[in-house]
Amino acid sequence: MIDRINSSVAVSVDKATKQAADALERVTNRIAGEPDNVVDRSVSVRLTSQYNENYIKARNAQDSISYHQTRDSSLGSVSGMLMRLRNLAVQMGSPILNDSDKSLIQREADMIMNDIDSFSSTAKFNYHSAIGDVSTSSLGISGLDIRGDGSLNAIDKALERINTKRAETGASISALEGRIDNLASANLNLAEAVENRAGSLIERIIHLNDAVTRAMVSIKAADLVTDVNSEKIKSLLDI
Repeated sequence: MIDRINSSVAVSVDKATKQAADALERVTNRIAGEPDNVVDRSVSVRLTSQYNENYIKARNAQDSISYHQTRDSSLGSVSGMLMRLRNLAVQMGSPILNDSDKSLIQREADMIMNDIDSFSSTAKFNYHSAIGDVSTSSLGISGLDIRGDGSLNAIDKALERINTKRAETGASISALEGRIDNLASANLNLAEAVENRAGSLIERIIHLNDAVTRAMVSIKAADLVTDVNSEKIKSLLDI
């Protein structure tokens, strides 16, 4: 009878100890962010891979936003130059100006047009041209004589072209921001999926506590059986 009790207690102790060890491993894996089995690990790898891919795509989109913001700022600078050029063209219509005055104004206008070409060729973002598609030629004002008829109309068309480019740039920024929001939402769902498959750390700690408690009870039972055996031996030996 005592042998059967010893055997049962030993099995109980082994089982409870193994359950406690398994629970501890799951908690350790959960803390380390590792799945419990091959299937979960495979799914977790795929989800994590998608998460990382989305993160990189969002970072790339943010880089594109920075580029477009630089482009918009550069276009704004060109727009400011064109506005100054327009003011000079309007000023040229003053009846009190003599030829010398008009020559000085035209000289400033020529400098502004040169500045537009120079600025357009040097405005860069990480060595990429920000407004390489902008020049006095593309704007239709190359070598413009603001003393002639139609100069205001030419400048206004140039301003319209710049405004169109700025609107397109703004639309690109909005689209990229929307893409980043979508990627962030997708990653939030992926993170929740990984969390759900991995299980709650609190739940695993509770399970570990229960397993350890059962193991302690089993060990206590083994100690009691050992004490009983000791008393039985003493009585048989009449010690």
